[in-house]
Amino acid sequence: MRKQFSINEQWFFLREDTKNSLPPKMRDKSWAEVDFPHVWGEREQDFASPCWYCKEIFVEMEPGERAFLEFQGIAAAAEVFVNGISVCRHENGFSTFYAEIGRLLRRNGRALIAVRVENHVSRGRYPAQPDFPCWGGIYREVRLLKLSSSHFAIGTYGSTGITVTPIVNADGSADVFVRTVVQNPQTNQTLIFRLKGGRDVSVPVAKQGVVFHLERPHLWQGVADPFLYTLEVQLEDVSEILDNVTVRFGIRNFYMDPESGFCLNGLPYPLRGVNRYQDYGDLGWAIGRKEHSDDAKLMRELGVTAVRLAAYQHDQYFYDICDQLGLVVRAEIPFTGEFLPGGQARENILAQLRELILQSYNHPSIICWGIADGMETEIAEPELQETLRALNDLAHEMDGTRLTTLANADTAEPGNLCNFAADVVSYRATGAADAFAARLDALREANGNTCIGLASCSFDMLLPEAAQAEYCEACEAVFAAVEVRPWLWSVFLWNLFDSAQSAGLVSADRSVKREAFYLCRAHWSAEPFVHIYTEEPEYNGKAKSMQFTVYSNCPQVTLSVDGEPLAALDGRAVFRFDNVPLGEWETMLFAQCGEVSHGVTLRRAGAVPPPPPVEEYSPEQFYTSPFGEETPAEPELPVAQVPAEEGAPQDSAAQPEEVRPSQEEYVHNPFMPRAFAPRPGTAPPRQEPARCPSCGAERRTNAAFCHQCGSRF
Repeated sequence: MRKQFSINEQWFFLREDTKNSLPPKMRDKSWAEVDFPHVWGEREQDFASPCWYCKEIFVEMEPGERAFLEFQGIAAAAEVFVNGISVCRHENGFSTFYAEIGRLLRRNGRALIAVRVENHVSRGRYPAQPDFPCWGGIYREVRLLKLSSSHFAIGTYGSTGITVTPIVNADGSADVFVRTVVQNPQTNQTLIFRLKGGRDVSVPVAKQGVVFHLERPHLWQGVADPFLYTLEVQLEDVSEILDNVTVRFGIRNFYMDPESGFCLNGLPYPLRGVNRYQDYGDLGWAIGRKEHSDDAKLMRELGVTAVRLAAYQHDQYFYDICDQLGLVVRAEIPFTGEFLPGGQARENILAQLRELILQSYNHPSIICWGIADGMETEIAEPELQETLRALNDLAHEMDGTRLTTLANADTAEPGNLCNFAADVVSYRATGAADAFAARLDALREANGNTCIGLASCSFDMLLPEAAQAEYCEACEAVFAAVEVRPWLWSVFLWNLFDSAQSAGLVSADRSVKREAFYLCRAHWSAEPFVHIYTEEPEYNGKAKSMQFTVYSNCPQVTLSVDGEPLAALDGRAVFRFDNVPLGEWETMLFAQCGEVSHGVTLRRAGAVPPPPPVEEYSPEQFYTSPFGEETPAEPELPVAQVPAEEGAPQDSAAQPEEVRPSQEEYVHNPFMPRAFAPRPGTAPPRQEPARCPSCGAERRTNAAFCHQCGSRF
């Protein structure tokens, strides 16, 4: 029976190579304790030397069991040692791989695991000189797996050993082909397939698979209805369950048309989304499920229907999220940057494509394999042409249900072979935004019947944070052009998050949503909202009025200024209010549509706000004790009341008439309560002096404390 355990904690890290690059036999004080995920810095800019990770584990093995370590991501190359013996080397910084350790355990089950990680540039490994950060380290989860001697093969390029291929038939029914790969199968073993909501099927292990026929399948409909089926596959013998794997999959049909673009389940389904790298601010690539989920929430808020998981294989957990949210995915390999001639580099990129396809095959969100990016400038190299053909052929050989694509610069010549090296082509829009629409039409004419899309729209915007106006103008040019060109099979904006190369819709640490984020949301999201564009918290010091922009997906927006309605505009996505009056030093804006609203307060640059009102100090409110303590004054005595005449009717609701002295009768002594103020020409009533309850000393006028013993009166 399959058993798995997380071993992400209490590893030790050495930020240098060991002597002769041999695994350590023992640790000293130079090793630091770390948990996974962990990275040590970007490639070569920070540190180029190989580093080491080690951990001592104890594994209890039963007869016939096999033990594996599962590494879900180590950048960029790793060699795993068990008790000083090398068990495997992996040259892909983005995919899962397994290292078998069971045969090298000591008698007591002890094993010292040591992993040597390299992150320097290699002439035999991709990516070579990429334009994105490459962090080094073990930045995804590590697990210990214990399997029976017969199990679903995990060593086949890191796959689960099970592939599910749904095919939608012309009559609306669907056939689901399930294929398994079993390691060390025996004749008495059986495969059991349990489809949730369907029937169970049992076949001999030699048959390797089964086909489910569904007359009325529940289709995976993107963000509208991302329905997923659950399939449990068990490997059994006569007496026990040897292995079991659960797979979630979706049934959908799609195609791309030069006229209508991308179609999902027979209907046009515009793919509108963003590019996403896996780095996360100061965390780099050392992110867990929380960070992946946070990114998905931002995409959902933005209203995207698709995402380009750019440049390399991303975490399988994020592909799972896209399946569940209905986001269509463009998955890629890191065949980007510089082309590396030679057989070693060629085999490396082919192996990375195999791992991407086999590990990600069952995700319904993935609709194409990106086999290259930015190779158009070196396409004249015959070896590059051969590598592109090999990648395209391999993708179709391994997966006949999906298309291949690549990304070229929109400045590539119409006859560039990269335009025809895959099933469909997409471009990186990098020129001037005002010429964007004309370039799209020229690219379509040059490509004939080939479907074209946009892999990224950046317009050479290596922008600082302050250049939000230009960013929004470029995004508006994109939306204006693509809305009247449905033949674009995809449109991916660059970039969702800030990167080392360019500004994004959201800051790198995910704390700040830029103004362009709300512009895109106004075009894509279905959840009502309004947002007032405020690039700066202040406005011109001399301006009397100015224009304000509101982004909203509502049909009408009302703007109020300092609490007074100004105007209501009808429109779509972008609402511009002209001649909005500005206050002398502050202006409060409030935009509303129905139950959604957004308000901001802006200040005039250089204006000094009026001081806040100062409350007048009343001596009657406080007096000072002999000890310097400021004490609230004693409450006023009740005003004398005039008794009701005898025999007069008593009205419980009526209030007795107050008798107060006239204004001129008051003695203006601020330190004497008015109830004790004598009338002019009269002597004050004689009263016995109050005394201290503790020592009997006479109380001084208005004193709160005794001057003899300090007791409070």
